[in-house]
Amino acid sequence: MRKFIPKFIFAVIVSVVAVSLPVSAQVSQEPEIMTYREYGRIRHERPYLLQLKSGQGELLYFGVGHVYRVDDPQVAEIERRFAEFRPTLVLNESQTPPVETTRELAVERYGEPGLVSFLAAKHNVRIKSLDPSRMQEIAHLLGTKRWTTEQVMLFYVLRRVSENNKKTSPRPADKLVQQALDATAKAPGFESLPKTVAEFEASVKRLLPSVADWRKVKSTIFDPNPDLGLYTNDVAYASSQYRDKYMVRLLADEVRQGGRVFAVVGSSHVVMQESALKKSLAQEASTTAAAERAQ
Repeated sequence: MRKFIPKFIFAVIVSVVAVSLPVSAQVSQEPEIMTYREYGRIRHERPYLLQLKSGQGELLYFGVGHVYRVDDPQVAEIERRFAEFRPTLVLNESQTPPVETTRELAVERYGEPGLVSFLAAKHNVRIKSLDPSRMQEIAHLLGTKRWTTEQVMLFYVLRRVSENNKKTSPRPADKLVQQALDATAKAPGFESLPKTVAEFEASVKRLLPSVADWRKVKSTIFDPNPDLGLYTNDVAYASSQYRDKYMVRLLADEVRQGGRVFAVVGSSHVVMQESALKKSLAQEASTTAAAERAQ
């Protein structure tokens, strides 16, 4: 039997998603995001930068190859671009990490989101996440009724292990997983999910038998390419499309309000969102110009 969040809980989560978006984001048409197959035919540099203007607002969108070492050239490039652009708002991928005492610690512990958080605090610039909340994202995935709650949980926890392994000083995998399981157990509707590392390991063996050692899981199983064949690839693609649409709406809304928006995200997102952003902001500029002529 497939297990999903109880209907009343799901309804609450969906309502949270709706009210959390700007009004213009709720009523506008869904952004058209490049498909993975289209993206697969493109070769682009990292970092990949996109700069757009609309009215008094401007966006500098920095597409990064994820970094966890402070000597990565992209770190210095982000700092340089930040200083030159002088943003009024900073947007980071994932949830905004805490501010570290040094740029070195910020990058080593949290990657480029940590760096962006450090820079925003240093220059007293407002910062918020470019992403929907994790519960919003999970609600969307479960709402498709393509995966069980256990499958979705396994995807997110195991992906954290993969990301942790890329860090210069990774945390012990067992402690990382147990912390994630403890947090998950507190959420309504998730009581039946694994609560110990041993139970988690059993889930991996049952749902992802091709993963020989979950502590050394390969990042390819989280590649948003449905053609790779694992359910985790399908989840990653659905997640990516949902997040991309959310990001486009949020970015366009902030720029329309006249902000100087500096956003840092994985380069593939910038490439896949570029056409939708240009279309959204061009339509806004065209509408504004028409309104001014009518006055």
